This record gives sequence, structure tokens and C-alpha cells, in this order.
Amino acid sequence: MLHHRRTSRVLQLDQRCLEEARRWFDRWGAWAIIFGRHIPGFRIVITVIAGTMGVPYRIFVPSVAVSTAIWAAVGMWLGATLGETLGNVLFNRSALYLLGLSLPVVALAVVVVRVWRRWGLRRAVSA
Repeated sequence: MLHHRRTSRVLQLDQRCLEEARRWFDRWGAWAIIFGRHIPGFRIVITVIAGTMGVPYRIFVPSVAVSTAIWAAVGMWLGATLGETLGNVLFNRSALYLLGLSLPVVALAVVVVRVWRRWGLRRAVSA
């Protein structure tokens, strides 16, 4: 319990947040780790939360291995499929190319955040 208190104080989490995280890990288990590590900004957070929640190594390590294999496979597929074209776009210093790449990423991020917040508000209201 001391470990939970120290971590929650550092992360500024209250007991309700810790219990919700525990239910989330209990429900989704390895899937939470596998897919959570693919959400931008969550790779380290998922690791810390999994450790705080006491996810056993026998679940955590294979989940990280699967997540890493997926990440590597997607990267290799993108490189093999779009390699030369993607290289030309990424290494061209033209502001037009950078803008063309940035706008869809920013738009997708805005949509994801809005959906996530709406889903979270619905869950909070129904709880």
C-alpha cells in the first residue's frame, strides 16, 4: 500500500483514480498494455500504471513483446510499401509538404481528444 501512496502522490492521483485504473487493468488485462502502448504519450504512462497496479511480469513482459512486434511490423510494412515516396516527403524541406503532413495529424488528434472527452463525460454522468 505504501507503494501505491507514494506513486499516487507523485502522479497526483486520488484513490478513486487508482481504483478505476485497477478495474480497467482487471477488465482488459494484457490488451490494455498492448494497445495502450500505441497511444502517443502513453508508452511510459502505461508502464508506470501497470507497475503501480501490480500487473505481474508474466502478463506485462509478453504484452510489451507483442506491442513491440506490432510496432516494428507496421514500421517495416510502411517502409517497404511507401519507403522511397515517404523518404522524399519527409526529407524535403518544403513547407508545403510539412504542412500537408501536419494538418491531417493535428485534425486526427483533435477528433480523438474530443471523442475521448465525450466518452469520459458520459461515463462520469452515468456513474
